Amino acid sequence: MSFYITVISDSSKHFFPGNKTSHFTTQLPTPITLNDEWEMGLVDFIYPHTWYNIREDNNLFGFDLGDGKSIARRIPQGYYESIPDILDLMYLEDFKKKIEFHYHPIVKRVKIKTKGHAKNFLNKGFSKLLGFEPGEIKGKVESPYIADPNASFPLIYVYCDLIEPQIVGDVQAPLLKIVKVEGKDGEVVNAHYTRPHYVPVIRRHFQTIEMVLRLHSEELVPFERGSVIAVLHFRMRQIV
Repeated sequence: MSFYITVISDSSKHFFPGNKTSHFTTQLPTPITLNDEWEMGLVDFIYPHTWYNIREDNNLFGFDLGDGKSIARRIPQGYYESIPDILDLMYLEDFKKKIEFHYHPIVKRVKIKTKGHAKNFLNKGFSKLLGFEPGEIKGKVESPYIADPNASFPLIYVYCDLIEPQIVGDVQAPLLKIVKVEGKDGEVVNAHYTRPHYVPVIRRHFQTIEMVLRLHSEELVPFERGSVIAVLHFRMRQIV
């Protein structure tokens, strides 16, 4: 015996006006009562690729042109397709070759070169995109890690309040599925699973389903627009 339930992030806003794309509760039309042991798996996860990879928390950098004055700047928030797009907005005429940025597309690393007493400062978050550790850069330095404009968005952690908590790192949480991010900016992506991973259901009677979508950093996925659709498959628990 089995059945499916499809939940949509914007379908129950008259019941839950605080719903958002990354954290929503769905009011079902009728209560569900489960007898015996049941389990649930994610069959389809449809999401909009509509977040900014440069946001208020990862767009800050600074510099000192050698005169002892540290200046902080932010590049505009938005979605940047490539590392050169980011570097172009970091460069200022004031640098006058005192600070240079170069990207090597073959090895996918950034090289920062400063002259004299000039320095460059990379804040946490922004440094990760460019492949550096946060802090001060002086001289000629190549990023120790690959530069990736999507470094903050490799995975989406899908949580659901119906299922049994499991160990996730150093905590216990009702994790249903870890979804690998695919697609390009503006696309609607469908992650389909022909062999879902099933997790025990702990609520025997329910009429609401709460879904939470987080990044690896535990922040909510910052969708700018669009809706999420999740197709859930319920079945009698399989005893192996």
